[in-house]
Amino acid sequence: NISCDVEEVTAGISSAAAFAEFASLVNSGASYAQYQAADGSVNLLMDIDLSSVSASWTPIGNATAASTDDINFTIDGHPFTGVFNGGGHSITGFNPTATLGSGGAFGLFGVLSGATVSNFILSGTMTVSATAKSHAGCVAGVCFNSTLSNVTSNVAISSAGTTKSDQRFSIGGIAGLLVGDGTVNSVINACTNSGNASIDCGSNVNNGLTGVVYGGIVSISTSAAVANMHSQVNNCINNGNMTVKVGRCAGIVGSCKQYTKINACTNNGSQTNSSAKNRLGQITCELASNSRIDNCINNGDIIATGTAASDDDIRIGGIVGAMGAGTVQGGQSNGRVITNGHKYNAGLIFAYLSNGTAVSGVAVKGLIGAYNGGNYQMETVTASNFDVWNDITVGSASRKYSFLGAANTTKYTIVSDCVFVP
Repeated sequence: NISCDVEEVTAGISSAAAFAEFASLVNSGASYAQYQAADGSVNLLMDIDLSSVSASWTPIGNATAASTDDINFTIDGHPFTGVFNGGGHSITGFNPTATLGSGGAFGLFGVLSGATVSNFILSGTMTVSATAKSHAGCVAGVCFNSTLSNVTSNVAISSAGTTKSDQRFSIGGIAGLLVGDGTVNSVINACTNSGNASIDCGSNVNNGLTGVVYGGIVSISTSAAVANMHSQVNNCINNGNMTVKVGRCAGIVGSCKQYTKINACTNNGSQTNSSAKNRLGQITCELASNSRIDNCINNGDIIATGTAASDDDIRIGGIVGAMGAGTVQGGQSNGRVITNGHKYNAGLIFAYLSNGTAVSGVAVKGLIGAYNGGNYQMETVTASNFDVWNDITVGSASRKYSFLGAANTTKYTIVSDCVFVP
């Protein structure tokens, strides 16, 4: 008997040139069947180095995604709608520079629509700016009705912001915008960002959703108002430090709009923010209606060095900056919260509670204090003071802080079972 081993030939991508050709085929609307396995997926078969092709990179799924509400899109071009599996391989040398126009979506992938992208490590440096409302993420600019899973980004990201004073620029370590239309859940699962961020606002100093927004995992997350349907950020980790001058910045989700769930995520990155008008948090900056944070941990410091025109212009929280009609359940706040100014709102859980549903079961550990020209003046958290107001006097000025955050007596009634951990 004679036996022989026959090596199975698997369709996929095995070089930077093939990867670039795959991108070109997607973007032209042509078939990329030569790169597809029998199940229709595109598989990366080995580590590749994109340094020879990435300087003027055109994203896979080079489409524009224009929207007035972040949910109802007009997508022009050819988004990526398939399945890409990186097979645990590394993609290095991703070093693009791009300026985005209206509806622009930039990253390794541009617009994902009904797609699944997973299982690879991306490394390099990315520099982006914008002239109009647009979205940039190291892995994907827009993730619409799609899933990103088990992707690690080691891409250092920098931006000079936008030239428009009233149009948002969404920038994320993994994705720029995560959005679902209510028919399926858009998901970022088990992704890690270890790339540092250096982000300036440029001409746009707004601190709301018309400003520049950065998130270590994703900048903006939202979904249509459909019961039991949510955009989801699950089991993600941000290790990247953030040196920024923007009105919205957080380690996990820059702005958590409606119908979003953030579950079991950890931020290890520290944030230094010199903006003079902001809402800042280390898990998210703001938590809107029908959204929630469950069992998330912040280990990173947040240091706000800007001086605001009025007390309410700066709100800084260890977990959430501004609590809207959302819920926080469980988790830990372990980092320092340091702010610069008179009576700015700051808290180790939230900075300001306007209309939250519930805050419960959060373990508080850390310090809160005043920037004081770089000579931090800290207030130690204890079991007797972590949930009350405290004054910190620096020179002739008194800084008013709360370890939980600012709220009127009625709103405080939704806070329960939060504990001090020595």
